Amino acid sequence: MGQAKNRWLEQQELGFNAPGWRHVCDECVADYALKHLVRSHAAEPTCDFCDRTSDKPIAADADTVLEHIGRSINLEWADPVGLLIFDKEDDRWVGRVLDFEEVLAEEFVWPFANERFERFTVDAFSESQWTEVDPGGLNEAEALQFSWELFAETVKHKARFLFALLDEEGMSDEPGASLRRRGEMLIEIGNLVNKYDLITVFSAETPLFRARVHSSGQSYTTAKDLGTPPADKARQSRMSPPGIPMFYGAEEADGALAETVDWSRASGKIATIASFQARTEFRVVDLDRLNDVPSIFDHGLPRVGTDQVWALCTASVEKSAAQSSATTGSISTTYRHRR
Repeated sequence: MGQAKNRWLEQQELGFNAPGWRHVCDECVADYALKHLVRSHAAEPTCDFCDRTSDKPIAADADTVLEHIGRSINLEWADPVGLLIFDKEDDRWVGRVLDFEEVLAEEFVWPFANERFERFTVDAFSESQWTEVDPGGLNEAEALQFSWELFAETVKHKARFLFALLDEEGMSDEPGASLRRRGEMLIEIGNLVNKYDLITVFSAETPLFRARVHSSGQSYTTAKDLGTPPADKARQSRMSPPGIPMFYGAEEADGALAETVDWSRASGKIATIASFQARTEFRVVDLDRLNDVPSIFDHGLPRVGTDQVWALCTASVEKSAAQSSATTGSISTTYRHRR
């Protein structure tokens, strides 16, 4: 009785209640971290959910899996009791409260590959309720998301390159994780790029492609015509202000076309693509190097930092084309759009 009571109390603390003596195999879970957990704790040759059998242990105690799920959620979510006020008159919590399935949706994870195990787990957590660990403040990922939105608004509509003279009125900090202001956001981006090793070094003589759209009766074959525009022709672009020439290039010819040509507005036009070579090696921020955000069930990998990077990337950060002002030579190829 004492062991059963202790098990019940532990389940209550972790937010679930489930019958014992069930075993689940790795084919019934979809999350990589839970698969690893099941394999490392396999003790029975038969799965009670998919009925798979083997000569070797393939199924772990379902309690072990549910406990791990509960502990994982408790790292980033909490029971609203003690954190929020319950309005008895309206019969509701004063604050944001989620159920188990809503928490999984917030974490962009649905770790089930078997319907029976899914029902078993959802039923086990059916009475649980969750709120943010600090319901009154921003968590780190939220703070970075808001910081990016403020930064984007600033560079779009207030200042592109100089932030020091901007009015700080109305910019008081929210509770919780701190917001990064303007120049601080650039520093934060740089720190994250370095922390997650998102720099790729391209060697000298790496080919870079540019495209120029023009009328079919025109012909361009020189680096002067197809390279960086002169200062009096340099328009404001993604990373450069008007009047300041900057070389924009792509690793592939198709990429140069995609960045340059809107074929819906280019009827009767053609595009000439030029290949340039960098004179020296150069470094670019390479978002292809980002790993997936680790699962909430993976306690061995940091999630907050990676979430920070993804908060930036999913907030409309685009992968930058390779940039270098030191280029030489040209080889031209003309492409005609076919409707």
